Amino acid sequence: MTALLKLFKLINSEDSPKQISVAIMLAFIVALLPLFSGAKWLVLLAVFLLRIHLSTFFLFLALFGLLVYPADPSLNQLGFWLLSDETTLSIIKPIALSSVGEFLALNNTLALAALLSAIVLSYPVYRLALLLIARYRIHLLPIVQKMQVVQMLKASRVYQLYEKIN
Repeated sequence: MTALLKLFKLINSEDSPKQISVAIMLAFIVALLPLFSGAKWLVLLAVFLLRIHLSTFFLFLALFGLLVYPADPSLNQLGFWLLSDETTLSIIKPIALSSVGEFLALNNTLALAALLSAIVLSYPVYRLALLLIARYRIHLLPIVQKMQVVQMLKASRVYQLYEKIN
């Protein structure tokens, strides 16, 4: 509940929509990649080195983790197809056998398909998050702020105490 309140506070705040969208995109990538892939650890390193909103990252990491888990069998089949097709194998094999390929676990069906899917889908996830945040702030935020329930919550002592703590 606290993470959800922080998310709404963040979306309503003056924080840059780009920072929020990058956090969402990186959470998507980390959730998609398997634990044993070196790419996951590189992205996690970038998360802690870049200036992004960590609460948003962890909230969406949990959300995407729940959504991506059912996609693992499909990703595994895609990776199997990529590693068994002669044309793609001739391209992937030299890379997968290199030290970088071993670090990224490109000889694994799930790791290969997840990395390729993350590369292909990360920019659309970023753009969608940016669009949804902008639309929310322009169209829905004024309506939400005028709602009596929101005004009553903001006037309550619990909310004021929460504001003081944060």
